[in-house]
Amino acid sequence: HSTDREVALMILMAYLSYILAE
Repeated sequence: HSTDREVALMILMAYLSYILAE
């Protein structure tokens, strides 16, 4: 059961990982 906040956090972490990977 993922809440909107948990989903948003997962997306944020993935976004940061993508940015830092460059």
